[in-house]
Amino acid sequence: MTNFILNFVGILLLSLRGIISDFLSIIVANTLIAAGTLFLLIGLTAFLQQKQNQIHNFILLAIYTGLQTWFTYAHPDLRFRTILFSSLIVIFIGQMVWMLFRIQDSFVQTIVKELRIISIIYVFLSISRIIYACFVHMGNDLLAPGALEPYIFLGFQLVFVSTTFYFFLMVNKRLVHSLEEDIRIRKQIETDLQLSQEKFYKAFHASPASVLISRVKDGKFIDINDKFQQLTGYSREELLSSNLRSLEMWVNLKERDRLIQLLKTEGNVRDFEFLAKIKSGEIVTLSFSGEIIKIGEDECVLSMLLDISENKQIEAVLKLQVTLWEYSVSHTSGELMQKVLDEIEYLTNSQISFFHFLDSKTNSLKLQAWSTRTKKKFCNTEGEDNHYPVDKAGVWCDAVRLKRPVIHNDYASMVNKKGMPNGHSQVVRELVVPIMRDNVVKAVLGVGNKPSDYHEKDIDLVSNVASIAWFVIVEKQADEEIQMLNEKLESLAMTDDLTKIANRRA
Repeated sequence: MTNFILNFVGILLLSLRGIISDFLSIIVANTLIAAGTLFLLIGLTAFLQQKQNQIHNFILLAIYTGLQTWFTYAHPDLRFRTILFSSLIVIFIGQMVWMLFRIQDSFVQTIVKELRIISIIYVFLSISRIIYACFVHMGNDLLAPGALEPYIFLGFQLVFVSTTFYFFLMVNKRLVHSLEEDIRIRKQIETDLQLSQEKFYKAFHASPASVLISRVKDGKFIDINDKFQQLTGYSREELLSSNLRSLEMWVNLKERDRLIQLLKTEGNVRDFEFLAKIKSGEIVTLSFSGEIIKIGEDECVLSMLLDISENKQIEAVLKLQVTLWEYSVSHTSGELMQKVLDEIEYLTNSQISFFHFLDSKTNSLKLQAWSTRTKKKFCNTEGEDNHYPVDKAGVWCDAVRLKRPVIHNDYASMVNKKGMPNGHSQVVRELVVPIMRDNVVKAVLGVGNKPSDYHEKDIDLVSNVASIAWFVIVEKQADEEIQMLNEKLESLAMTDDLTKIANRRA
């Protein structure tokens, strides 16, 4: 647009020759027309996104203006002014032609075809004008009647206008192309985004892990997958209409605050372990991996949860095995059994537990041991080593009769719940597993009054602990029996068993 304005003003001043001063109609007019051509070159350079220093062209323009002034006032000569002007145009337009033929972009090549042709014509006319000025007498008045120069100059202006027009047309074509390309890219982005959303949706809902999105500020659920519903026991409607706090899923809310702080600091967190309470009231150990994401204006947490309760139980059982062997070194078998019960209560979150041996000769249970908490708070039985007939026992002894673990999660509603030892605590729910060797029940280990129902994984845990405990306890009892026999033999060696008189050989 700048080149068009400069050229228009220059032609206007040129047409007023004889009315306005020579300075305006010759020097300023020609300088503006030449400057318009230079700005056309600068515009093309910008259009082609090429970095070129134009200082040399501005210096040429300044030199041209000085010479134009000289041949207007000091030595008036239209011929030299024409040669100077046309030479400057050849230099400026020649640079344009050089740039137009060096274009590599295939699309740009298609939209500059017309401009290439017009620019070549422009250069050809300028060279022709130089030749004409060299061999034809021109006088000293460009607009003199009957002179050919005005028509040549008019041709120049037509070519210049055509050049400007095609330049604008070229820019518009590129703008249209850019707009079409933007639309295409936007559609592609929308398609990719839709595809990405579909992939995310499928990955989110088909993930074998529990995945959810919750809001940071209040813990409200934004979306959850089926696995999370299965893990917690809540329906989708229950979850989406509530939040983590109202459902009291976090056993320790300070742990959630610490997790949120880590997420805000680090951006993402991996393998963060915490205790959670599910709908049944059961406490599970979960491993969290996730990161902060933005949904609209809200900060949310994209979470992936894995139930690692079973892994934790396996670790606990392995540690317990080592602990029991170490404990057995300095404690009696009775203390060892009580230690087992204290540990299994902790692992299953139970309130009571017992360990009884089965006397196969009398088909009765020998009331052997209770946990520390059971003895202190819940149970006042007649004492250890009492025998309780299996046939008089109620459902709590089904593990012996059926030779398999039994769970009674609603003990109060059981029909055959008769036959609890005297002084036994009230039972809400119980899990009893038999300890068997060669298909014979040797003992039973039971836990009870867990805040939530017992499940199959509780059976696995208690069975594993019972099996480990049996080996350790039997080994300890054997050691105690050997020690007792050794002490008896030593006593017999030192004292006569009948007379109680010291053995003379001692």
